[in-house]
Amino acid sequence: MVSIFGPIQAILNFRFSKILRLAKFLDRPKRCAHRDLLYDYIKFLIVRKNLDINEVKRMYLEEKLTASQIGEKFGVSKQMVLSRLRRIGVRRTPDRGRSPDNYRYRNPPYGYRVMKGRLVCCSKKLRVVRALIELRDRRRCEWSEIALQLNQEGHRTRRGLLWNRTGVKRVHQRWSGKL
Repeated sequence: MVSIFGPIQAILNFRFSKILRLAKFLDRPKRCAHRDLLYDYIKFLIVRKNLDINEVKRMYLEEKLTASQIGEKFGVSKQMVLSRLRRIGVRRTPDRGRSPDNYRYRNPPYGYRVMKGRLVCCSKKLRVVRALIELRDRRRCEWSEIALQLNQEGHRTRRGLLWNRTGVKRVHQRWSGKL
């Protein structure tokens, strides 16, 4: 006869507040990921002896297995494996995922564009920037005058809108002294 007191004791030893917080997700049928996470935590408590974190670390760093593959071996989710690795200080290695040199933001600054993850100068926009700097620094025009002139020449902002004095000022602040 198999005793069920071991798994129940493990669950009861688990921090009560965490179980309550995770148990709330069982009532939400649309949030299956959170429900799976709760099952993972309970399963981890039951099979804690089988999940050797040093073995997981070795598999992740030396054998170059993904967290999903490790999770399948131990019967837990990828997020469970990643959280355990983070807890012991192992982060994603540099050869995995996105290059740290890539530009990571959604909109590049005016005068640039993103090609293959890198910032590259856009010659068409740089002409506008040079005209803007010439109007401000050499001709001493006001911000609103510069915006009016750029709009009359048919230049538009990155989003295709008309120039205004605030946008002109920000582009000037970014590029002043660089061209």
